[in-house]
Amino acid sequence: MGYARGLFAFCVIVAPSCNAAASTRLICGGTYTQGPPNPIEAKVGPGATVVDIEAGLLSTPIGKFRITQSAQDAITFDSPDGKLKVFGRMDRFTGEVMILERTPEEEAKMRAGQSSVAAVVIQLHCSAAKPLF
Repeated sequence: MGYARGLFAFCVIVAPSCNAAASTRLICGGTYTQGPPNPIEAKVGPGATVVDIEAGLLSTPIGKFRITQSAQDAITFDSPDGKLKVFGRMDRFTGEVMILERTPEEEAKMRAGQSSVAAVVIQLHCSAAKPLF
């Protein structure tokens, strides 16, 4: 049995939390919705996505994000740069990704327990990338 196959078997049978791969490659696509004052609704075509938990990086067709938490069922992420507060969640079982972007004013409302509106909502569905041949 080769090293990689043996390591995979060890990770699946003995240590389910073990991560044999440094990164996971996915294909993700979905929708991009921007609210007022300039509403936009667009399709996000399928694009390469890389989840690298060890490096703390999620790279999607929308952009690169910093992984802030990794649990068995989901990862959460954000993007601390820029004028909008960007954060999201990826379900590790369904492949569903939700990314929200809020203005600083709307973020303050949310943190104060008031209702707030996201400036941008991005919904993606990811599946395992498969070799072409």
